[in-house]
Amino acid sequence: MSGSGGISRGHRSSGRKELFCAFGIDVDAVAGWLGSYGGEDSPCDISRGLFSGEVGEQAQESRVPAVAASRIPRGAATMTIDRTVFMMAFGRDVDFHDACPQSTYLDRRTGEIVWLYEDDDDAFGEVGIPAEENREGRERVAAEPERYLEITGLDHGDHHEILRQFLRSDWTDDDVLRRRAEEAYSGSIGRWKRDVCDEGAVHAFYAFQEERIAKLADAFLRENGIVPKWR
Repeated sequence: MSGSGGISRGHRSSGRKELFCAFGIDVDAVAGWLGSYGGEDSPCDISRGLFSGEVGEQAQESRVPAVAASRIPRGAATMTIDRTVFMMAFGRDVDFHDACPQSTYLDRRTGEIVWLYEDDDDAFGEVGIPAEENREGRERVAAEPERYLEITGLDHGDHHEILRQFLRSDWTDDDVLRRRAEEAYSGSIGRWKRDVCDEGAVHAFYAFQEERIAKLADAFLRENGIVPKWR
């Protein structure tokens, strides 16, 4: 050590070695994909993936415009899709909404959402689409399966899981309201909305649900080689 208390450089005495140490803080604002660190619900994603999605990617894009392009998976195609119609198809509860069995598809060429009934007569009875038109649509999809991506929708269990995720999230600072919301859930979404007795909680759930479904929809499309450009 020097007389001033600093570290002397290049000076050795009595066989002692000179060591240099550095300390830093890593907040891991990496621009990684959600689900890249062990699954979408893993602790690693909570600390890395979510922060990277909300902070890291935006920070990089604001500094390096080329980063936006690098986020597109290799081989993926950018496609303009009507967001409202797609979310209706993807986010629907197929166990309840599909009283008459139907299927929805994304036309990979045009970005159009195609709704088809399994029974041609149901198409006319439910929404007034001529049975012949529905049949032609089914035949067109069957003839070109590589062109049409089926949008399977979410089942009732998926929607219950979204509500459970909401109840586990930091949606409110009111501990009393949070506890009441948790206790109100007994396996029925409709009953929960009634029994929670708080309009703000219900609206918070709707906002959470919409955001969660949007993320699932985006992931679904990217997994199938499509980067959506919403309109």
